[in-house]
Amino acid sequence: MGNLADHRRLREEQGLYKEDPGKGHYTKDELDYIPFLGDNPSEERPAVYTARFNVTGGKIELEAKRSGGKLYLTCLADEKHNRAIFECVERFVAAIFDGTARKIREAQPDDSEIMKLKKEIKQLEKENDEHIETLEQLKSIMK
Repeated sequence: MGNLADHRRLREEQGLYKEDPGKGHYTKDELDYIPFLGDNPSEERPAVYTARFNVTGGKIELEAKRSGGKLYLTCLADEKHNRAIFECVERFVAAIFDGTARKIREAQPDDSEIMKLKKEIKQLEKENDEHIETLEQLKSIMK
């Protein structure tokens, strides 16, 4: 067993933050809407998770929202803790999915930003074709 300085040196050699960020403090809010109350939206309520890790000289705060088979993650930390961030995110994601009350599902491809943009492009191309046809009809009338 080495002392604390050896532990920190070994962690830095491995590319990790000089000290272990610890387990952190987690909160989970996975409740769905109450079915017997009126005016519930038809969509699934996103599950909200938070975590806070205390490291030397600051803290790392993480927030995640899980809905529709996707996990949206936000991180607030000082840049000097860049090596500790990925460790904290890894532990946070593991804590989210360990013992979760929600079923893990695949994301719907229609929900992706790329699919939405492709649909919008197709719609714009269709409108452009209609405008070109109208322009050609007006040109033929003007002759």
